Amino acid sequence: MTALTLSFQGHTPGTQVDNPGRHADFLSILVRSTGNQILRPLPIRNDGGLTGLSLGLAAQIDFDLPVSSFELVLGCFATRGVVEVFDSSGGLMTSIAIDKSDRVRYVGESIKRLYINSPNNETNLLLMKVDVAEKKFGLQARFFDKAIILDQGLSDDVCAEVIYGETSILRAPDTEPQLAEGRAVIASIAFARYLDDPTRFASRKRPTPAEMKDETLKKHWKLCEDAAKAGRLLKVGTCRHFVIWPIDQAGKAPVKNPKIKDPWPYDYASKITAKYGPFKSYGEPPGDNFHIFKYCGVP
Repeated sequence: MTALTLSFQGHTPGTQVDNPGRHADFLSILVRSTGNQILRPLPIRNDGGLTGLSLGLAAQIDFDLPVSSFELVLGCFATRGVVEVFDSSGGLMTSIAIDKSDRVRYVGESIKRLYINSPNNETNLLLMKVDVAEKKFGLQARFFDKAIILDQGLSDDVCAEVIYGETSILRAPDTEPQLAEGRAVIASIAFARYLDDPTRFASRKRPTPAEMKDETLKKHWKLCEDAAKAGRLLKVGTCRHFVIWPIDQAGKAPVKNPKIKDPWPYDYASKITAKYGPFKSYGEPPGDNFHIFKYCGVP
């Protein structure tokens, strides 16, 4: 069994790709708009900091070989659609409504085509994972991100981009050592599981040449590069999750108001093993009581 991954993280929003197009050497995607017109060109769009392929009103995904399971990570706006699954004979296997998780998983035999209905052009494809029975594909075909070579693992440079994407809005005028330690923890977690699903992390970032002229931004990029090197030396063990959020009044866990969209940080608050902060955040929500929470033993 070979696991294949298609990801659009690491691509710049606004990038245009062919339609119909070949992606990652194991599938083709055809996207249509109003009146069944083929969208040309097809854009990479931003969705809450993550990048994805616009799926127009209807997208057809054809696999080179039948797959036995798939997982889609989608970026949906107000209106969610339906994913139809077809076998090698063209028969409809199932129809799956996209729920609020924006994730669709299915296990079946001889899956050959997906048809994604996207009302109002409100869906992006962020990530796809499939399992293929034949061992035809090499590592290079598994990840559609030119900055990443899978058989070499996550590089320090890409890891620094992950850390900067997560923490560029944080400042620590009185707690610089805490921020350095927290960034190293994020790096260790990125090395452990970023390639499994980059949509679980903030979109990667690095300062532009113009931004590098700002001494503060230049400093924090260098600190992220240092954190990547430090994080590679840390043993991650079961500590594979983190959250950056305001702390509650008890000083123990992420605050529930405003609440994080994904409930897991609250479900596993007992597994917080370290906190780093306080930091000032210039993101949404803004605040001066942000912490990096380190979780161990979360499944």
